[in-house]
Amino acid sequence: MSRSVFLACCALVLGTAVAQAASLYAVPAGAGRIAINLPALSAAKVFQVQYTGFWHREDYARFTSDQAQAEIVYAAADPYENAALEVPLSFARARDSFDINAQGALDLGAIGRLDQPERTVFFQPYALKDRGWTCVALKSEWDHVGRDPRNRAGRVMFGYICDKSGGAMTTARARDMAETVVTRGTEVDWKNNGTRLSGPIPVGNSSFPFDFGVHFNDNDSHDWTQ
Repeated sequence: MSRSVFLACCALVLGTAVAQAASLYAVPAGAGRIAINLPALSAAKVFQVQYTGFWHREDYARFTSDQAQAEIVYAAADPYENAALEVPLSFARARDSFDINAQGALDLGAIGRLDQPERTVFFQPYALKDRGWTCVALKSEWDHVGRDPRNRAGRVMFGYICDKSGGAMTTARARDMAETVVTRGTEVDWKNNGTRLSGPIPVGNSSFPFDFGVHFNDNDSHDWTQ
């Protein structure tokens, strides 16, 4: 039995139990798939964890310094399988999936667009009024899988970056900050080389892992989902 058939059968049987039994692993230093090239976060404390599903990998990263804070989720489908990402999140739902935004009072600006060579990033300046921080939320879906009958994305990234000083978050500044997020790697590493985490895990997104990965058949639109 091929790996694809075996995993598809398992996914059908297990259903949502996979997400409930998700195992998170600490990402070893230097192996992170998410980086932010922002001076205010150059000396940040970084916490990164990974989750590997049947058809994809998801990474979560939090960056904290005296000047700024950011949280990013990045997911990539397995490029060697008939796999894609099913992302049922609007921009607003992705933004508010982070606990800090869901629990805070937000003063929202207009959504803008940043066209990069490999992807388009949508961004939105906003203020966390209860903290006095000014922030930018961002989201991008790209690397669409051409052989997927529904042409879904192969990669997705979303999150936020906040300036703790409360400096004005203009559209131009929000765009510049959105451009500092770097995601690395398209291939899924099926080995969890870090330490398996247990007990309370300080992930600032209660929906992580999202289990975005799905398997598709070439000739129809039926999915085996996790």
